[in-house]
Amino acid sequence: MKVIILFTYGVSIKDWKSSGLLDREVKIYNHLSEKYGIEYKFLTFGDETDLEYQHEIPNIEIIPLYKYVNKNSIKYFEIIKSFFYPFKIRKILSFENTIIKTNQLWGSWIGIVLKIITKKPLIIRTGYDLLTFKRLEGKGVFKIFLFKTLTKLSLLFSNRYLVTSEQDYKSLNFEFKNRKNKISILSNWVKVDEEINTKRFNNRLISVGRLEKQKNFPELIMQISQSRYELDIYGDGSEKNNLIKLSEENNSIVNFMDRIKNEDLLDALRKYKYFVSSTLYEGNPKAILEAMSAGCVVIVSNAVGVNNIIDHGRNGYIFDFENDNLINFIDNLNEDNLEKVVKRSKQYIKDNHDLNVIALKEKDIYTDLL
Repeated sequence: MKVIILFTYGVSIKDWKSSGLLDREVKIYNHLSEKYGIEYKFLTFGDETDLEYQHEIPNIEIIPLYKYVNKNSIKYFEIIKSFFYPFKIRKILSFENTIIKTNQLWGSWIGIVLKIITKKPLIIRTGYDLLTFKRLEGKGVFKIFLFKTLTKLSLLFSNRYLVTSEQDYKSLNFEFKNRKNKISILSNWVKVDEEINTKRFNNRLISVGRLEKQKNFPELIMQISQSRYELDIYGDGSEKNNLIKLSEENNSIVNFMDRIKNEDLLDALRKYKYFVSSTLYEGNPKAILEAMSAGCVVIVSNAVGVNNIIDHGRNGYIFDFENDNLINFIDNLNEDNLEKVVKRSKQYIKDNHDLNVIALKEKDIYTDLL
């Protein structure tokens, strides 16, 4: 069995490496390759530079698209040109006993054309539903129409459409009722942390995420103003300078730790007792899942994509960042109950997001299609 992984449009192996995602993204495919003998090829939007990372993933063949086609420097011309890339790809690759799988919705049109001309099964995978996100971000009518059309076409032509959360599953089933038999949930995986670390920061909170408006960090920064708690934020983004200014103006002790590599995240999380997230909306948030696995007490907003993971008082806490006082909430948590919450939190990860569990589900999807 062979699977061609079509990268998100515009993304290369070099991008994955520089953002610290390479090891994490590759791990499940290495696992599937070693355990079930599945042969993977990565079709990337990179050039020959991507081949420099081949030694890091010897089980997976890297095929950089821009080694074979010339990239147009004008963005919109390049998108139009990309509709014809599948004809070049068909000449490069063998498609015998092969499944095509996209890594995200953006770029799925290439997978659709590739499916049509090769007549091979197509899996469209979405880490989060772009249509829902664009609506929540308040994008204009044209962008909403664009992503709705792309979603509709992807559901029409794909053999299986994978989402990572129950919320996305319900949303798409409601909007595209005639395609609901194609939609399945395949959640993000996280490493199950068997270590128990009792030496944790009590007066320092951790939050992880891109420094963008979606993550709602101002609300979190205001909550710790003039308190005895420090906040360590791991991440980077366009809002960083604004957040630094806000923390200084409100006497909030915030340590901006920059982006952390995924392979180092679990070790960092183990140092903290409390993980907090004031996000406005999510898909299937890896940082929150990692924090649960690491044994943190997870305190999150009542946000789309989060409230279906956290069962308040059982495996974490849902908190109203706008109307309640976070510091008072933390200080009044029952210490004996916290141990039970953390135990249930780790068990939830083991049952629902362990690498072996998710990999087996993915393998079964392949088997059904061939």
